[in-house]
Amino acid sequence: MYSQFVKKNGIIAFHDIVYHSPETKSEVYKFWREIKQKFNHREIVKDWEQGTCGFGLIFKDGKNHYEKN
Repeated sequence: MYSQFVKKNGIIAFHDIVYHSPETKSEVYKFWREIKQKFNHREIVKDWEQGTCGFGLIFKDGKNHYEKN
């Protein structure tokens, strides 16, 4: 939906992609699980069991410019 607003070689960033407990009412992790399958992406998470936080990056041009070396 927002891709038209992102320039070529741009990045769309999401935060809080790690599962949150239900009382937080944060369900970004659900959306992230769905959308990341459709795009080249990178996840920045220290520990998937940390219960909060984490970043997800979607690369508009399909290339991951931030791959680990």
